[in-house]
Amino acid sequence: MSPHYKHNEILPLPVIVAILHELDKAEAAGRESVAREFDMRIPEEPDHDADLGLFAAAKMLEQLDQSKALLASVLPILAGLLHDEAITASTRNLATAIDRITAFLEEK
Repeated sequence: MSPHYKHNEILPLPVIVAILHELDKAEAAGRESVAREFDMRIPEEPDHDADLGLFAAAKMLEQLDQSKALLASVLPILAGLLHDEAITASTRNLATAIDRITAFLEEK
């Protein structure tokens, strides 16, 4: 296992990008290079193993999609606050937006 990252830990974006660049270079270099990149290391090295890098990239894209969905659900509430003249309704909307953001962050 890599000394830097624990099993199933989401890798930092720069590490994922580096792995994807290496896979791109390997693909351009040919079949043998690609095969070398997909060799399984034991113990695993999340910051070098192609399969784990692809897994981390997929997880990051899923999280990005979840974040996008959360923002899409909260944005109309926040936009409404800008135009809502009833302070009571605005406070309730703000509380709803804060509750959704808090729930999302607690899922992490």
